[in-house]
Amino acid sequence: MQKEYDSLMTNNTWTLVPLPAGRKPVSCKWVLKTKQGTNGELEHYKARLVARGFTQIYGVDYNETFAPVAKFTSIHCILALVVLEDMEIHQMDVKIAFLNGELEEEIYMEQPQGFVHQGGEHLMCKLHKSLYGFKQSPRAWNQKLDAFIKSIEFMKSDADPNVYIAQVGDVKFFIVVYVDDLILVCNDQNKLLQMKLQFGVTPFKEVLEYCDVDWGGDLEDRRSTTWFVFMIGSRTISWNSKRQPTIALSTTKVEYMANT
Repeated sequence: MQKEYDSLMTNNTWTLVPLPAGRKPVSCKWVLKTKQGTNGELEHYKARLVARGFTQIYGVDYNETFAPVAKFTSIHCILALVVLEDMEIHQMDVKIAFLNGELEEEIYMEQPQGFVHQGGEHLMCKLHKSLYGFKQSPRAWNQKLDAFIKSIEFMKSDADPNVYIAQVGDVKFFIVVYVDDLILVCNDQNKLLQMKLQFGVTPFKEVLEYCDVDWGGDLEDRRSTTWFVFMIGSRTISWNSKRQPTIALSTTKVEYMANT
């Protein structure tokens, strides 16, 4: 909990101020979880401060909440282009994405339990950054990400606002956004590496994933089996195989299901 609180303070998530007259603060709570290793052993405890979004008032604490995501058809098209043009692809997950969103509304929240400022018990947290649990958190994150991608000279696709396109000479770039998951595509490996660096992905000790699947390999229920292996350099660090939960009607769908 202390580590999470320190991270929020470093991120300048809020400042303590008196609650304005007529305003009602949003409550919050700590969500505690445990993370287990591959063998089921306890690795570490995890704490996250979550706003109780159900205590927000429409028109006061939030307005618009809609955040677009990429269409599955768009993802299928990008994957098809990767295969047809032999392009490089990288999938990444943005950690603590919602904590990067900047709020447009003026929101006041109660101080988190266990971290009430001594001598300032009457003060409330005036939020500058979003938190998990706020109704507008996905929208705030999407707007922040959209502004960043446009700042590096990408344009939105006319067919899907969550597909971004750029081209410099013969080098083509695509970025597909699905909430806090990104697909980065480029026909030049070195340029893809540079793009990954712009998103804060380190090239050192990169984990490589290899995945394959048989289509309808089970003769009884026609379900397919997915195999995958994760490697660092030439060293295998994780591997598994499992049957897919549903029946795929084409090789395209079975490959998509294997990689999601």
